[in-house]
Amino acid sequence: MNGVSFQDNYEGPLDERRTIIYTLDFLMKVSFYGPQQNGAIIRQVNNNIFNIGAGLSDSDVLLNNIQITPTPSNVSVDSDFDFNISYLDTPAP
Repeated sequence: MNGVSFQDNYEGPLDERRTIIYTLDFLMKVSFYGPQQNGAIIRQVNNNIFNIGAGLSDSDVLLNNIQITPTPSNVSVDSDFDFNISYLDTPAP
Protein backbone atom coordinates (compact mmCIF):
# COMPACT_ATOMS: atom_id res chain seq x y z
CA MET A 1 0.00 0.00 0.00
CA ASN A 2 1.57 3.27 -1.12
CA GLY A 3 -1.12 5.67 0.01
CA VAL A 4 -4.74 6.29 0.96
CA SER A 5 -6.73 9.47 0.43
CA PHE A 6 -10.39 10.32 0.68
CA GLN A 7 -12.74 12.98 -0.62
CA ASP A 8 -15.87 14.19 1.18
CA ASN A 9 -17.52 17.16 -0.51
CA TYR A 10 -20.75 16.96 1.45
CA GLU A 11 -22.50 20.14 2.50
CA GLY A 12 -26.05 19.74 3.70
CA PRO A 13 -28.30 18.35 6.44
CA LEU A 14 -27.19 15.14 8.16
CA ASP A 15 -30.28 13.18 7.04
CA GLU A 16 -29.45 13.46 3.29
CA ARG A 17 -27.37 11.03 1.25
CA ARG A 18 -23.62 11.58 1.33
CA THR A 19 -20.77 10.25 -0.82
CA ILE A 20 -17.26 9.59 0.45
CA ILE A 21 -14.63 8.51 -2.11
CA TYR A 22 -11.51 6.64 -0.97
CA THR A 23 -8.55 6.38 -3.35
CA LEU A 24 -6.12 3.52 -2.68
CA ASP A 25 -2.67 3.58 -4.27
CA PHE A 26 -0.85 0.24 -4.18
CA LEU A 27 1.67 -1.93 -5.96
CA MET A 28 0.62 -5.47 -6.90
CA LYS A 29 2.93 -8.30 -7.92
CA VAL A 30 1.50 -10.35 -10.79
CA SER A 31 2.87 -13.48 -12.46
CA PHE A 32 1.72 -14.69 -15.88
CA TYR A 33 2.38 -18.34 -16.74
CA GLY A 34 2.30 -20.38 -19.90
CA PRO A 35 3.80 -20.23 -23.38
CA GLN A 36 2.57 -17.88 -26.10
CA GLN A 37 0.72 -19.65 -28.91
CA ASN A 38 -1.11 -18.76 -32.11
CA GLY A 39 -4.55 -20.30 -32.22
CA ALA A 40 -8.28 -19.78 -32.46
CA ILE A 41 -10.28 -16.94 -30.95
CA ILE A 42 -10.45 -17.17 -27.16
CA ARG A 43 -14.09 -17.81 -26.24
CA GLN A 44 -13.81 -18.10 -22.45
CA VAL A 45 -11.35 -16.88 -19.80
CA ASN A 46 -11.31 -18.10 -16.17
CA ASN A 47 -9.12 -16.22 -13.69
CA ASN A 48 -8.58 -17.55 -10.18
CA ILE A 49 -7.16 -14.87 -7.87
CA PHE A 50 -5.23 -16.14 -4.83
CA ASN A 51 -3.59 -14.64 -1.77
CA ILE A 52 -0.38 -16.67 -1.89
CA GLY A 53 0.76 -18.19 1.39
CA ALA A 54 -2.08 -16.66 3.43
CA GLY A 55 -3.77 -19.87 4.58
CA LEU A 56 -2.93 -22.49 7.15
CA SER A 57 0.56 -23.95 6.69
CA ASP A 58 1.35 -21.31 4.03
CA SER A 59 -1.27 -22.60 1.59
CA ASP A 60 -2.82 -20.27 -0.98
CA VAL A 61 -6.27 -18.77 -0.29
CA LEU A 62 -8.71 -18.28 -3.18
CA LEU A 63 -10.01 -14.72 -3.15
CA ASN A 64 -12.16 -14.65 -6.28
CA ASN A 65 -12.85 -16.22 -9.68
CA ILE A 66 -13.60 -14.07 -12.72
CA GLN A 67 -15.19 -15.66 -15.82
CA ILE A 68 -15.19 -13.64 -19.07
CA THR A 69 -17.03 -14.67 -22.27
CA PRO A 70 -17.81 -12.69 -25.45
CA THR A 71 -21.41 -11.73 -26.22
CA PRO A 72 -22.61 -13.09 -28.62
CA SER A 73 -20.66 -16.32 -28.21
CA ASN A 74 -20.29 -16.88 -31.99
CA VAL A 75 -18.40 -13.60 -32.54
CA SER A 76 -15.84 -13.37 -35.37
CA VAL A 77 -12.58 -11.40 -35.42
CA ASP A 78 -14.07 -8.44 -37.33
CA SER A 79 -17.40 -8.32 -35.45
CA ASP A 80 -18.60 -5.84 -32.86
CA PHE A 81 -19.09 -7.59 -29.53
CA ASP A 82 -19.31 -7.10 -25.80
CA PHE A 83 -18.15 -9.14 -22.82
CA ASN A 84 -20.10 -10.94 -20.10
CA ILE A 85 -18.10 -10.80 -16.84
CA SER A 86 -19.06 -12.97 -13.84
CA TYR A 87 -17.44 -12.61 -10.41
CA LEU A 88 -17.61 -15.80 -8.32
CA ASP A 89 -16.38 -16.69 -4.82
CA THR A 90 -15.46 -20.25 -5.84
CA PRO A 91 -13.07 -21.59 -8.51
CA ALA A 92 -14.34 -22.42 -11.97
CA PRO A 93 -15.04 -26.10 -12.63
